[in-house]
Amino acid sequence: MCNMLTDDKVWLFQDVGSFSSDGGLPRMLWHHVEWGDFGDLSKIVSTHTIYVTAAVIRVVNITDDVAVTTPPIHFHHAHISVDRNHDYFKPRSLYFNGPDAGPCTRMEGGEDCALEEYPGGFGFAVSTELHVWCTFDDMRFFPADQLNFRVEAAVQYTMERLRPLSRWWSIGPRVTVKLHNPNRFTRGFHVIPPQQKSMWFYSIKTPTDATVVKMYFHTHMEQVRRLFMFQAAPHQIGLDHEKFRILLPSALPLTNVSLQTIEHAEEHIMDSFLRSAAEDRNVKLLCRLNGGAYEYVLVQGVLLPFARQATGLQCQPTVHLEKGQPLTFIVLYDTAAYDEPLPGHLHFWPTVYEHDQDTSRHLLGAPELHPV
Repeated sequence: MCNMLTDDKVWLFQDVGSFSSDGGLPRMLWHHVEWGDFGDLSKIVSTHTIYVTAAVIRVVNITDDVAVTTPPIHFHHAHISVDRNHDYFKPRSLYFNGPDAGPCTRMEGGEDCALEEYPGGFGFAVSTELHVWCTFDDMRFFPADQLNFRVEAAVQYTMERLRPLSRWWSIGPRVTVKLHNPNRFTRGFHVIPPQQKSMWFYSIKTPTDATVVKMYFHTHMEQVRRLFMFQAAPHQIGLDHEKFRILLPSALPLTNVSLQTIEHAEEHIMDSFLRSAAEDRNVKLLCRLNGGAYEYVLVQGVLLPFARQATGLQCQPTVHLEKGQPLTFIVLYDTAAYDEPLPGHLHFWPTVYEHDQDTSRHLLGAPELHPV
């Protein structure tokens, strides 16, 4: 563990290990690493509130002391949380890194993409100890060369009072499904039907005026063809409740609503949006993603899919969210190449500055967001 001073801020580093891996595929061998009271911060936050302005979790090769990029290390979850609870469904994470948020391939900057930095004057207000936990896999095929590594977490903080950041999280309708494993219930998923094109959508109500600092959606991107975020109610973008009725837990087949193609569905949604926006200035298209955000990377001569949402999502330069306004999230799937149902996510998980709050919060729910 060590500290490094930069102007009025402190970089705090702590690592654990060593660990080793000789390949994770095809065994699906995962590594889970966690520890509490990161950097002994409990001694500081017992008397002072700190403001976290940047954070990162990475895997470091012990042999050459260089961070390991993707491939071979593939993060599923990496969190720095404000308590000891690492329940995915009760999140209080100020830092999150996942398969569609980073890290990047070497050509894109490698581990640098895992670094989360906030704009000047903003930070997460922290008055409790921090908890680090991460789950990742080695994408190489067994048996591979021995990789000896450690897990390193770092947080930049200041004691100067900043504008506090908050995180919202909505997973949509609270459905619990059994998929693939009949003995395991899975929360937060919906079912994507195979061999067809389908749609999943839901709405929430914006809890307060806020500005988005970092927009993030978590989805299973390989089947995604379009993703939209509107400030609008479903009926304002052509999703009439009587016709476009989702029967939980499955996504809605497009043929059930007389839509034959992804392009046809997109045209229906956008035509309805443009008509509504002409009549109501509050109706807005805030973000969209065109095409599945996957690329394929070469691992030991085999092409494997790698989520690339981080580089595919296009949003307005500044996204302001207005209290009481509806937000609707839509994803269009194409599973023509799949013979079995697939698990789907459409999780809204942005970092925001709430204009009426003087401390950081974590809000969870749908259609209403509540503090957790």
